[in-house]
Amino acid sequence: MINPLANWWRSYQFRAALKQGSQHLARQQLQKIQSSGARLSLLEQLFKDKLQSEASLYDAKKIIKNLRISRQQSTVGLEAEPATQRYDIEQSLAEKQQEIASLQEQVEKLSHQREQPLITPNQELIAAITSQFQLNAIDENLLQCTGIDEQTFYELESNLVTYLESEFEGYTPQSSLYSSLTAAYEDINLLTKGQDPHYNSPLTPHVYFMLYFLESVYSAYIAWFFVYQSGLLPTRMELLDIAAGSGSLFYGLFYFLRTATNFTPLSQNIICYCSLEQEPWLQYHGREFWQQYVEPNTTATVNSYFRFNAADLFIYGSNSDGNRELPKNFFDFITISHCIFADQEKRQESHQIYRRIFNESLKDNGYVLLVVQGRRLFKTYGYRLTENPAEEQNLMRCFLDELGLKLEWYKYLSSTGKRTPIQKTKFAKFAAKNLPPNTYMNPLIRQYLKRRFDSHYVLDDYVVLGKK
Repeated sequence: MINPLANWWRSYQFRAALKQGSQHLARQQLQKIQSSGARLSLLEQLFKDKLQSEASLYDAKKIIKNLRISRQQSTVGLEAEPATQRYDIEQSLAEKQQEIASLQEQVEKLSHQREQPLITPNQELIAAITSQFQLNAIDENLLQCTGIDEQTFYELESNLVTYLESEFEGYTPQSSLYSSLTAAYEDINLLTKGQDPHYNSPLTPHVYFMLYFLESVYSAYIAWFFVYQSGLLPTRMELLDIAAGSGSLFYGLFYFLRTATNFTPLSQNIICYCSLEQEPWLQYHGREFWQQYVEPNTTATVNSYFRFNAADLFIYGSNSDGNRELPKNFFDFITISHCIFADQEKRQESHQIYRRIFNESLKDNGYVLLVVQGRRLFKTYGYRLTENPAEEQNLMRCFLDELGLKLEWYKYLSSTGKRTPIQKTKFAKFAAKNLPPNTYMNPLIRQYLKRRFDSHYVLDDYVVLGKK
């Protein structure tokens, strides 16, 4: 029986080998694909034809070499028939060389093209999401969002609470649980003060799950929706997630695709997900939660392959050999969510590393999807929050220029419908009246973090799509 996912993985490795210039590995993968009985893609068939032509060329060269040796050794010389035979072989040799050159050109061209077709946007799906999420376009780039898909997000939230409760029950010693959570909370709460957390507590991932993960998935879901609406979402995707944390960008993509399958027939969606994240425990718990509560309920139309790299971005970027870990000109999308450093020196250094990765590892027709908190973005570049679209566009140009990207589009996702913040007391009243609460998570936050107010699904993010 042919295994579609195993066959995709072999084809994925075949393409990666070609793009890295490894003919030997590509030949090995082609043999495995043929042995599996799978139908060859156009690229695989062209490579097979190229190998066959090279074999024929080798045989022809060998025959000519033998004829020349025979002529040198002969005292009489070559008869007419061997001479004619040698001429025919040399003609065949020239033709084979031209054929191989043509095939090589086609192989290289195809190996750098996007083989994956794009998903055609479905207007019924777009209308349903616009209604469920209560999306209201204030202007070209400002979008108010006050709703959620309750079935999707409350299922995710309920499962996340179950996972966290099981984690807390198994924490030893139990007597130190609350003090450890408090330390993790104080560390990650530095974000609200415009500072970068240290992530030095073993329970930081758990506090992140409680306070920020759901909002990050919420934002990512809508970000991928806009990519889809733009007609730029491929059916199969090689995705690199930089500073991935617990993988909220991937969760958002997965849940969006799962929603999409309810409205439009999709061919098998396969996501090859590769992450770079300095904190291994953030990665570990993100993947563990996925394996225990999400993966068992995945639809047959969405398959995923994961590769997790735990590496310090600055060490990774400063090592001249480090970038060889990432394939060249390979990824359809590169994503970065909420990783703009408050420290100016770190920000500039990280942006140079991002820029190099974009140039080396993004396909020529690939895209970069950025999600960054509005207040953090304005403060980072010394701008005051404003409702002036011209100043916002200036800021966006500075941001993208520093990353070496060309703007495709951007949206500011705001729960209030404003770019500038409102007073905390007014916002609390607004949220209680207009925004979906974290129904399952709030009791857990009250119990373990001793917080006295409820959390809601809130957005304050720029979603930016760029290309190199």
